[in-house]
Amino acid sequence: MFEKLEKLLLKEYNYTLDTYKVCHEDIKKSKIILPSLGLFVVVAILYFAFSLFDFIILGFAFFILVLIPLALKKGERYDVVLITPEMLIQQVTKNEVVAIAFDNIKKFGTDKTGVVIKDNKKSISLDPAVLADDILIIIEILEAKGKTFDKTKDYMIRPIEIYIKDNEISIKDIEIEETTTEKLVAQNYKDYAMLTPGFIKDIILMNSVVEDSHKEGNNLFIKLSRFEVNPGHPENTKFESQIANDCIMIFEDVIIDSITKKAARGKDEEIIEPSIDNLTAQIEKAVISDWKYLNGTIELQFSVGINIVRTSFDYKEVVIGWNEFN
Repeated sequence: MFEKLEKLLLKEYNYTLDTYKVCHEDIKKSKIILPSLGLFVVVAILYFAFSLFDFIILGFAFFILVLIPLALKKGERYDVVLITPEMLIQQVTKNEVVAIAFDNIKKFGTDKTGVVIKDNKKSISLDPAVLADDILIIIEILEAKGKTFDKTKDYMIRPIEIYIKDNEISIKDIEIEETTTEKLVAQNYKDYAMLTPGFIKDIILMNSVVEDSHKEGNNLFIKLSRFEVNPGHPENTKFESQIANDCIMIFEDVIIDSITKKAARGKDEEIIEPSIDNLTAQIEKAVISDWKYLNGTIELQFSVGINIVRTSFDYKEVVIGWNEFN
């Protein structure tokens, strides 16, 4: 049915047209080429065989019956729109096709022609008037892939599979197993007004008091009285740092590298066996006096009475939350 289109897609995009839906097909070919060429052949036979008229008449016939129809052929209209599970395809002339993968769309908008979709090099214009039955599902696909670039529709973004059968399109959400970090957030979300994975470098821990710390599996929970949240944190919408109260830091899959303890004015340092249990036992009601963030590693210094406790540990992810700003 679309032999020429299939060859163009294979040649220009290295794409094999397999499963697809025909959304629109409007091909208007010139119907006068073959009759006019046939008539010119008759005129030519009459000229060469019987010399019934002079060469000027033959030239005029060539212009009218051959050149003009061939020129009109260039104006043949192709307006074919296909959807495959991977891309939108539009044939605009006999030898020109535009194919844009859904995942490669860079711009989405409208103009006087209708909906315009672009990637880095090409664009496709879709007329809602002729695609009335399919424009909504096209928009739904683009919303699911985040390709309408509309922040108010971010909640629609999700992984999907596109199925086409009997020239009908259906969309199925792909179920993704919840990550361990997402489970941590879900388990603790009800206890904190703000709870966000990551962004630890936007947290300033100076003089934060450890109100409680404990272990759950390999996860370390540290409840803090307060900390400072820089304006770069997504939950701080102001252009200045804010003090958060009633805070939590949950470190996932912790491996303690070291724990040491020494008197604030002493020189002798006690090396404590590295474990989450030993760390939580040492930092009860401690005050964080220094810290250093590395990639997947944190170094903390606590003031505990007359002692200083230092620790370093690795973690998979951190979840940070609090209940209110001052």
